[in-house]
Amino acid sequence: MGKLKSEIKKYSNAKNIKKQLYENKTWYTIRAILGNSFANHYFLIGARQRGKTFAVQEYVLKCFFNPKHPLYHVPFYWMRLNDVAIKAMKENHAIKCFEPLLVQRFKLYDLKVRGDSIFLKDGTLLCRIYGLSTAYNQKGAALYNADTFKGCNIIVDEIALEKGQKRTMDPAYNLSLQVENICRNQRKNVKIFYMLNNTEEAPEILTAIAHYIPIEYGVYKLKRRRCVIDYIPNTKGYEEMRKEALATDIDAGGSNFTNKVVRDIKLLWKGRLDKPQMVVKYSKYQSDWYTLWSSPGGTVICPYKGEKKTSVAMKRYIDDTFLPDLRDSIIEQEDVRAFKYKDIYTQTTWRKNMELIKK
Repeated sequence: MGKLKSEIKKYSNAKNIKKQLYENKTWYTIRAILGNSFANHYFLIGARQRGKTFAVQEYVLKCFFNPKHPLYHVPFYWMRLNDVAIKAMKENHAIKCFEPLLVQRFKLYDLKVRGDSIFLKDGTLLCRIYGLSTAYNQKGAALYNADTFKGCNIIVDEIALEKGQKRTMDPAYNLSLQVENICRNQRKNVKIFYMLNNTEEAPEILTAIAHYIPIEYGVYKLKRRRCVIDYIPNTKGYEEMRKEALATDIDAGGSNFTNKVVRDIKLLWKGRLDKPQMVVKYSKYQSDWYTLWSSPGGTVICPYKGEKKTSVAMKRYIDDTFLPDLRDSIIEQEDVRAFKYKDIYTQTTWRKNMELIKK
């Protein structure tokens, strides 16, 4: 018995030491989530300057330069929100593409830029950079070769719209076009890394792929979605490093640096549902349809699951009956918080759709 207590104490001490070491770390490391071999999609959600982009760049460059890796000398793909961001990355021989430390480590000097492609000094193709806003231009492009395809790494960085930034395209749809051109029906050795600063405003790509929005920090393994979400907490080491940052003096009302998103969970309903009442449609696509259910707690909004009920369109021209008075009634009920929601994902996507029709 005494030996067992001693072992438990050692284990407890080891856990405390491990936790202390983690808290003292300033930079993020990607190694833990790469062990989830079932996944193709890896979401890294953490504060700015946490080290997400560095960790992913380091990984894809190691794959590219390691002769023993399946993706040795296989060019990777890098996607940003629009061509303005892409243009800035390609200026001055793509000097802004990679972290300075990685440039030194992998000797990424004198890179050559030709169109959307970046080449090493010796002419080897290193990567291709695309803007999601012009994905239509790549539609049908011959990027995929079934005879030579070994897999690929894809970096999707800075793709969430900032506050006040006008939405001119659907990032999720445009990403699907690009991925289709690159991978077709292949999954083996394909990893797509998404770097986000927070879960604020439900970035379109996160909701489209994961169908889940994390509230608490941690690693979420969504096997059915072939997806891993690492919602990264700020460590003491990081907060100490950011303590004197000038940007933190400017209260912009965002959470890019604190990585804290306050969510209203008072309207989430976890009880039983009675009967479906109606189907509400925000577009032609079923992903934007919701079913209103009666419950002991009031009307609960749930994702549409094929319920056969009277439907109402929230805007014109989506091939369903549009009644302005009924639409306005639903908006008024939303405004006075009359609805409850099945989960945080449903609440966030419903409100995002509501915002789009009210603009």
